[in-house]
Amino acid sequence: MEEEVNCRELFNSLKEDANRVVSGDKIDTYLDQLTREINNRVELIHKNLDEVSEEYLNLLLESYYDDQNQAVTIPATSNDKDTKTKETGIQKRQREKKEKEIEELNKISNETERNLRIKIYHLLSSLDEVSSQNKLIDEAKIGFESSTIDKIISIDKDGFKIKAKRKLGFKRKNEIEFFWDQKLCNASYSKVDVEDTRIIKIFGTTCYTYYQTNCLFKEEDVMIELEANWTGSDNYMYLGFINSSVVTTSNCMCCTIANAYYIHPNGDLVADGNRRNIQQLSYNKGTPTIIIFRASFSTKEFFVQVGEKEEQGPFKFNQSSNYRFVSGSCNSVNGTIKILSASYI
Repeated sequence: MEEEVNCRELFNSLKEDANRVVSGDKIDTYLDQLTREINNRVELIHKNLDEVSEEYLNLLLESYYDDQNQAVTIPATSNDKDTKTKETGIQKRQREKKEKEIEELNKISNETERNLRIKIYHLLSSLDEVSSQNKLIDEAKIGFESSTIDKIISIDKDGFKIKAKRKLGFKRKNEIEFFWDQKLCNASYSKVDVEDTRIIKIFGTTCYTYYQTNCLFKEEDVMIELEANWTGSDNYMYLGFINSSVVTTSNCMCCTIANAYYIHPNGDLVADGNRRNIQQLSYNKGTPTIIIFRASFSTKEFFVQVGEKEEQGPFKFNQSSNYRFVSGSCNSVNGTIKILSASYI
């Protein structure tokens, strides 16, 4: 009988509590707490958006005042033992072009005419640089105005981030000299553009065809952005990283090889001998597609973004160091791959 009384008292107590909640005795308290939490979160969101806005403007100003002739530091290439500083290929061609034009002007025999022509040349060059800088501002403004919010910023657990910096006209900080190394590309099935070594034309017909870049990464964190525009009879077209332990003459990427990390157009991801399909990594063959690889060799992980799709990753690197970005193909493949940018991050 005692147990029955206690149960009844417990029931009545719970009933009274429920009635108070339903009647609104505590609803005002709950609403006040919820309102405070919402306001605090909104304040954090506004603060984060202000930080992103400041980053946007700072990036634009850095690009605007960037010295086009400034030398950059690049990692060791296949023939270099140490990291060194030198001008980029584009900067070298620009400098050589100007030197040649000045050399031609210096051949003018009449001193007055020669000096006048040289002064006019330098003036026009300065005007071109100013015009180029102003064009950068205009393109960034148009890119910002014409893009939807989801194309400008993304959000993750750390907050808001600026997306597609290249499309908004920004140069990447810590940009590195990064190109297709013809000595490391199968010359029978590819040709690196002599005027712009960031572009490679591929005309593969068989297996074991690797097309490799100049940089060997060890502990760096890098971002590589490229445009793939190639087509083939199947999906044996590859983009990604291989470890230096890969022997290219006896390991074809169609065989899901170990010590390599790469994607196929159908969305297949091969990571150290394991294959899986991720549709967010797929893209249409024969259509120019922007692909971004973000690799942290310090933490041994990488991410991939294809077109406007969400970035995928992290995927783990299993080897300690010495990675090179490569492409490859099997069977009949034709097209071009252009490196748009590469930078330390």
